[in-house]
Amino acid sequence: MPKTNLLMFGPRGAGKTSLAEAFAREKGTPAADVNVIDCSGDDAMEMLEAEAPFGDSLPVKKPILDADGVMLVIDVSAPKKQLIEDFRQAARWLKALHEHRGQRADIADLPVYVVLSKSDQLVHKDDTPETWKKRLDEARKQYTDNFSKFLGEEVSGFGTLDLNVLTTALKPPVFGDKPLKSKEPLGVAELFRDCTESAADYQERRRRSQGRLQNVLVGLVSTIVLLGLVVVFLMEFQPPARSTALVEQVQLLLPKPEATAAQRLQGTPIRLEDKIKNLTAIENHADFARLPAGERGAVTSYHKELADYLERYNEAQAVLKLPHTAKNQAEFDEQEKKVNEFKLTDAQASEWADTRLGRRVLQVRKEYAALHAANKDEVGWIRKETERTASLLKEGPSIYEKLLNNGKSAREDAVDWMRRFNELQPKPHQPREDNVPGVTRIIWEDLGKFDPVKIAHKDWNASKRALAEFAKLIEQKLKSG
Repeated sequence: MPKTNLLMFGPRGAGKTSLAEAFAREKGTPAADVNVIDCSGDDAMEMLEAEAPFGDSLPVKKPILDADGVMLVIDVSAPKKQLIEDFRQAARWLKALHEHRGQRADIADLPVYVVLSKSDQLVHKDDTPETWKKRLDEARKQYTDNFSKFLGEEVSGFGTLDLNVLTTALKPPVFGDKPLKSKEPLGVAELFRDCTESAADYQERRRRSQGRLQNVLVGLVSTIVLLGLVVVFLMEFQPPARSTALVEQVQLLLPKPEATAAQRLQGTPIRLEDKIKNLTAIENHADFARLPAGERGAVTSYHKELADYLERYNEAQAVLKLPHTAKNQAEFDEQEKKVNEFKLTDAQASEWADTRLGRRVLQVRKEYAALHAANKDEVGWIRKETERTASLLKEGPSIYEKLLNNGKSAREDAVDWMRRFNELQPKPHQPREDNVPGVTRIIWEDLGKFDPVKIAHKDWNASKRALAEFAKLIEQKLKSG
């Protein structure tokens, strides 16, 4: 199957190029078989400002109409006046895109993602990460509502758009003088995953639609040749009525017989819910009983598979939380307990392994395992340093006693002990600001909130405090002569 085409569109300075580079770093993910097309800001502005945005003379017209998904990037940090103008142009462009696609009888629900970029610049002086994220949610909701109102006249049928509004931040936002500990772009991985899955779903629907159209054209030629005979035949015999429209709906909704579970269940939850609604409508149709038994069975079976999958997916969304969302050990233990309690049947685990749900289950469990391994590694290093501290501490009393008694070689031994004390400041085995391998949004410094590391630190700090007291006494005695 050819790569899906995602077109990145937006005015100059919106952040398209940086976002495209961030997408390039997402290669290697299960959904990375995608071609991202970054149109120039000048071409985008020409189309946005054109009286007829989809005129034949505009160079971006064809890539947009050929795309399997479109990302409309808007700089959400721009001044208010510019934001209003950007929204006006974007809404006008979206409406023109829908109208033009409708005139061409393009298939419905082209995935369009409105990306509010540079959201890291929306941080206010007294913000916390929570208040900042709340502001992003409000901005996303406001854009969604406003676009929905502006496009309120859009009707179902050919050319419709599946509109989604998301926020991204390529740089970690700074709160006070401290940036977020995570160095990963915020929202980019989720945007990339959703875009590629939606685009792949759209590409498959378009391919099937084009295949059916080709078959219709071939059949039309034969139909014209036989038209005279058909007319005579119909005069002699009236065949039983059949709902051709219902048959076509069934063919459009059902996956190919050889489709894998990942292909049958691909798409966002909203897309899957729409499929369930359409399958329910088919089953409730007056002509459903007149369909061949095989097609009826396929509809019922696919309906059940989608419903079972979506039920488990929604359940997973509530319980499969990544480790970084836990604020402390208690929350971590509770989240991990729920992750371990979440079970798919053996058949589901095998069949759904490559679906979004299957990959999510695997990812979450791998992250908890990776965090436990990192905690064990950190505790091992701390215990080793504690032993070094304790070893030097054990010598302290005898060194100090020799100094007090002016014992032989007491001063030389004390100087050597102080040298080893001063060299006892260890360099961390891992840079504190580095991400823990295999764990999302947790750096090595964050491990201090987990009990195993916290307890190990407590023992080490106690040894260091005791050692520092002896060092102070020995140093004072050395200075006093």
